[in-house]
Amino acid sequence: MEWTQLIANIINKGDYVLALKGNHPLLHKEIEEFSKEAEDKKYQKKYGINTYQNYDKGHGRIERRTYYIASNICWLDARKEWKKLTSIGMVKYYSEQNGKKTCETRYYLCNIEPDATKFANAEKTLGHRKYALVLRCYIQRRFNKSKKRQCT
Repeated sequence: MEWTQLIANIINKGDYVLALKGNHPLLHKEIEEFSKEAEDKKYQKKYGINTYQNYDKGHGRIERRTYYIASNICWLDARKEWKKLTSIGMVKYYSEQNGKKTCETRYYLCNIEPDATKFANAEKTLGHRKYALVLRCYIQRRFNKSKKRQCT
């Protein structure tokens, strides 16, 4: 709950796309279970899931990303804990490099409109690492005021 309040203070004035990881195991599991059927067209219609897909080639790697963003999240118990939460997102990364194929799935909490293209741009441009950096810098400034440390 403390993290939720801290993040809410940071994002109070703008849109957010926050990576959801193991630090919220119940919420992560709930969204992971919900997302298992995201590729089903009837399920997409029922839950207002918008999709977008892109492909990328370079540096000996082929990537395909499929973005899903759902606006019907009334089933999500934790939505009340996240300020202005309007949607949840999922990205499936498929990658092939040197004959090795990998698949990775990431989940996101969002307050952006449920437009998968907009979600893709936000996720790809900013990425989860930048949010972690911004949050780390904020925490350093807020709780370590005596230490004058540069955030990089």
